[in-house]
Amino acid sequence: MIEHAYTKVIRYLIESHYAGYDPYDGASSLIPFIRNSSNTRILSTYFNKFSPVNFRRILKIPRSKQNQALAFIARAMIHQYDTYKSEIREIAGYLTADSLIGTYGYHCWDAHGFPIQLRSGFKPVGVTDIVGTEAIGRFFYALDAQGETDNYRHICISICDMIEQALRVKYKDIHHYRYTPETGNNAWCYNASIIAALYLARVSKYYGVKYDEQFVDNAILDVFSRQKSNGAWFYSLNLDTGYEKEQVDFHQGFILDALLDYMELNGFREPYLTSYKKGLDFYRKEQFLPNGQGVYRYPRKYPVNIQNQAQGIITFTRAGAAGFGAHYLDFARTVAEWTIKNMQDRDGHFYYLKYPFMTNKIPYIRWSDASMAYALSIYLKVAKKLEYTEKVIT
Repeated sequence: MIEHAYTKVIRYLIESHYAGYDPYDGASSLIPFIRNSSNTRILSTYFNKFSPVNFRRILKIPRSKQNQALAFIARAMIHQYDTYKSEIREIAGYLTADSLIGTYGYHCWDAHGFPIQLRSGFKPVGVTDIVGTEAIGRFFYALDAQGETDNYRHICISICDMIEQALRVKYKDIHHYRYTPETGNNAWCYNASIIAALYLARVSKYYGVKYDEQFVDNAILDVFSRQKSNGAWFYSLNLDTGYEKEQVDFHQGFILDALLDYMELNGFREPYLTSYKKGLDFYRKEQFLPNGQGVYRYPRKYPVNIQNQAQGIITFTRAGAAGFGAHYLDFARTVAEWTIKNMQDRDGHFYYLKYPFMTNKIPYIRWSDASMAYALSIYLKVAKKLEYTEKVIT
């Protein structure tokens, strides 16, 4: 069932030429009345994000190739490298050509490729961010490890240089990495910071290039310090005002995966081990129902968000494979099967949101399909590699 679902979504993505819509693409309308005013861009963004009917053709919002989506698609295809070798190389070439090295002086990417207008501000085309760049960097890292003829080492190291030079900041005794080079020093996004730290740690160890290891450790420990007593992390903290955004969703999985990466690199030791176990227990018991359905934003149950489903598959698969219990791998399968049964279309694409009596079936290439293709590939790779021999970390 899972392998069939994976094959269907990959085929759908290839037939779509990797181009599609996004929940946040409303500001990219080609209609001047919408595009040229912040108020109409905001209206278009939120209207299109929440409408279950796709009005994008009417509003002249074009399909687009999105770099972050391409990275996840290619990483999903590496699961069957020999089958998709030409597609992987095509994506690698496209991403290499679309690097913003000419703008920033380092390899980095605009994750989306379209302008984004939110109530909090406007992001024009051509601005990089760590979440998209890290995803692309991990693709090049995986491709280099695959033994491709092109050497992607210089790209991976250049990304590290960007993180070190353009994102690293110590502000009010907090060590963190900013979401973008333009982000204020006071804006501490927990998942973005730890993702950046772990990219540095991983690439440094793989290629033997030294970065400030103490700063990386401090940035990770500072994220630890924000874990709540129940095991959850919120989303971000304004270091000037003290306002913490109380959002608990798939970003919990991002942080857990980064902690697991760190322990796999440096040993399963305290305080990382206790923090990971506590966060993983909360994630399993409070953010998912026993049938595999994810909770939207804890404690709010609906709508079911496809990103929550995809991240759950990844995080529980990795926890099981790392030795935290075969039940986590079993639950990853439960999440995958529930998602396939309830949120995959016959043509292969995955639905965006599911409410009790209505489903938003609009295909979103980055948010839904690329994420689910990657999640299913992670599960399939682990399930096939392990004739599951349980080793429990205590």
